[in-house]
Amino acid sequence: MRSIEYIIIHAADTPPDMDVGVEEIRDWHVNGNGWRDIGYHWVIRRDGSVEAGRDESETGAHVAGHNANSIGVCLVGGRGPDGGDDCNYTAAQWRALEQLVGEISERYPDARVRGHRDFSDKACPCFDAASWWGARSDSEQSAADDNTSETEEAAPPEAGASLLLGGVRSGKSAWAQRLASRSGQTVRVIATATAEDEEMEARIARHRADRPDDWTVIEEPTKLAEAVRDAAGSGDCLLVDCLSLWLSNLLGSDGGKETRELDSSFDDFCEALEAYSGPVIIVSNEVGLGGIETNDLARRYADELGRLNQRVASRCRQVYLAVAGRLLAVKGDPPSGDSLHAGED
Repeated sequence: MRSIEYIIIHAADTPPDMDVGVEEIRDWHVNGNGWRDIGYHWVIRRDGSVEAGRDESETGAHVAGHNANSIGVCLVGGRGPDGGDDCNYTAAQWRALEQLVGEISERYPDARVRGHRDFSDKACPCFDAASWWGARSDSEQSAADDNTSETEEAAPPEAGASLLLGGVRSGKSAWAQRLASRSGQTVRVIATATAEDEEMEARIARHRADRPDDWTVIEEPTKLAEAVRDAAGSGDCLLVDCLSLWLSNLLGSDGGKETRELDSSFDDFCEALEAYSGPVIIVSNEVGLGGIETNDLARRYADELGRLNQRVASRCRQVYLAVAGRLLAVKGDPPSGDSLHAGED
């Protein structure tokens, strides 16, 4: 039996509209490269189906210098429409990758998860595989440590936008941070909150403490579209927290901004969102589930936020509603798997 030290994740370097499997890649490797068989042990197609390649008992041909002590897993995709590297895997592929790597890890408990890029000057597989697997494992351990909490796990974000809605203390921000951690990419937070009083200062401080130290934080209360455009080309996973405070900042204390001015800001943000090539996770409040407010400004705020949420949701691949720490799918793939600790924001 081979001694396995690494589970190495690769990209097939194919565009998102090209779905290939073991047979096609075997043909490339045998007839194109002159190898005796496909170099990978496993291939995950665009629909999440997992196909077996070279037998795990055999040395693969996928990473120079480490073939003898590794298992090679290939994700179909990884090339953008412009021919550049792109972390464009589907939600089904992320779920299949988690399950497959988990199963391989059970067979080889000492094996470490790495990407091809950790052993070469290539970008393959376009994300930090070690961080991705570490974040997943940490989240599972956190759930296991809390015997009283139930958990469910949403799929890691694809390129495109995901919107997380919820009320106060619903768990939406904690879920957003979890999804960002599991993206396998550098995270850039665009925070819209401003410290208007001591209570808000404490809330902001708590959010800062909850975030990993290596996340970049941009504080931008009003120019949200500009902040998204500034991140263009970075490949970062953007976490926008949150639209509800952004709207509050736009309206001002007297709510005097005209609806057409708000629409211009909304449209500008949505255009920046659609142009961004990486994953974007957006947090917003859902305030329209209660009674009608008696205050004019409160009524207008609820109306405008409802319009904003609808506009943004129409541009998102996935929309979730956080309720009591649980995540419900409104649009896109439903959550599957595990949990949040009670009381998270």
